[in-house]
Amino acid sequence: MEKSKILITGGTGLLGKALIETSRCADIGAVYIGAYDMQDGKYVSYHKADICKKDEMRSLFDKARPQVVIHTAGAASVDYCERNYDV
Repeated sequence: MEKSKILITGGTGLLGKALIETSRCADIGAVYIGAYDMQDGKYVSYHKADICKKDEMRSLFDKARPQVVIHTAGAASVDYCERNYDV
């Protein structure tokens, strides 16, 4: 039986990491943004991309071909959200 292909946005956040740690029956692609590099693991491949940029996401979708997308990305800073509500 072939594993499901799941793409998780916010793969380095609290919820994204928890989903990755508990999902062993799927091929997981995790999208993250930040000034660091993540190393692929046994069950996950990390993709550095900005979910706000359509061209980056289109390229990632073409490459990863996910069957399911779980969107867990978000801004954790309330102050940032208040200052940048139009982003």
